[in-house]
Amino acid sequence: MSANQDINELDKQVIGSTFRARFYPMTMAKASGSTIWDERGRKYIDFMASACVANTGHCHPKVVKAIKDQFNNLTTATAIVIPNEPTLLLAKRLIELAPGDFEKKVWFGSSGSDACDAIYDFVPIAKKKRKIISFYGSHHGLTVGTNFLSGHKISSKYLQSPSVVKVPYPYCYRCPFQDIDNNVEDVNTQCCNHSVKFIEEHVFQNICPPEDTAGIILEPIASLAGEVVPPFQFIKDIKRICDKYDIFLISDEVKAGFGRTGKMFAIEHSGVIPDAITLGKPMASGFPLSAIIARKEIVDSEHVSHATSGAAHPAGSAACLATLDVIQEEKLMDNATKQGNYLRDNLNKLKNEHKMIGDVRGIGLMNGVEIVKDRKTKEPAPTEALKVCYGAWKRGLLFITVGTHSNVFEITPPLIITREEIDKGLEIMNDAFTDVETGKISDSDISGTAAL
Repeated sequence: MSANQDINELDKQVIGSTFRARFYPMTMAKASGSTIWDERGRKYIDFMASACVANTGHCHPKVVKAIKDQFNNLTTATAIVIPNEPTLLLAKRLIELAPGDFEKKVWFGSSGSDACDAIYDFVPIAKKKRKIISFYGSHHGLTVGTNFLSGHKISSKYLQSPSVVKVPYPYCYRCPFQDIDNNVEDVNTQCCNHSVKFIEEHVFQNICPPEDTAGIILEPIASLAGEVVPPFQFIKDIKRICDKYDIFLISDEVKAGFGRTGKMFAIEHSGVIPDAITLGKPMASGFPLSAIIARKEIVDSEHVSHATSGAAHPAGSAACLATLDVIQEEKLMDNATKQGNYLRDNLNKLKNEHKMIGDVRGIGLMNGVEIVKDRKTKEPAPTEALKVCYGAWKRGLLFITVGTHSNVFEITPPLIITREEIDKGLEIMNDAFTDVETGKISDSDISGTAAL
């Protein structure tokens, strides 16, 4: 076997299935910008950004320098006992960036799961109410508390909490309430109205009274559900409900945040100001770091009730400060908007060429392409989706599938992506669709792959 085959066999032997979701037989050796190389030296265009982690691109020199410089001064610091300057400066900056003129404070962790898990603990204590509402298809993490909060099929295998009530999210392409005409405007309006009415007229009345509801947590774009973009009016209506019944609104920005949608926080597109924002993945451009920016009373709810010794590592905080500098100085939010619009326009052109594309959706550089067997019935096509992923990988392009039915391409390149890289990626994707349509990729080619 080749060296690459050896390392893939080693992966199967030593890494548990609970930690493996492989879409193609490769290992990642190095990366720079929007390019990844495998162990064989083969080059790929990155349409993944490591699940929305590499917003500034891989190994951005300013971020790398910040980490190195910090390690020269301080390699560790237990910030829950003794603060360090980079972490305090970062907390101040995050507070300044977050919308809302109320008093805020910051909590730090090591992953997005940590941050959402802390929300599960803090919000009921702060509000002195027992219940939290979340949404079907949502993914807030895989810790105990976030499995309780999540409405994705991954979390359905585990124990659930009686304190969390899950309700339908306005997935307008597949409205959970009724079959309606596939007219975008009508679908959005009807699906949004049904989702909000369901909470007020059924959930509040029967199983989760508002006087016992502490918070509603939502993703402004439901990523693992299939890059589902709700109508902005839906988020406004949820905020109206929260204000009416004295409920905290939490925006999970672990994946959508830090410029990916063309704004620093995705919820800003709706004009809604949440009571708390959870952050993770892209914060430190790869260094493990997460945060909650929230009303003072949420993160002051208990004394040292949810803290870990490795959180707020000084190098991670320095990396995050550098990441924010890069996003703002290099105008990456503008690039996300510009290149995202161009990408979706051309994905819709691919839709005209390939009948298995049922829907194209997204904001900025957070996009989904839903693959179906038939556009009229909208029957999901997860096998065909995996085959297109495999075909694209063979030709030098990386992306994965997500979604309730594992049939949606998650197209989330680094925010530094160029027009030329997008054009090349779209060319590869077009060829991969053709490969699948002409039977050039077999079932055996994707044996052993796993969808999210």
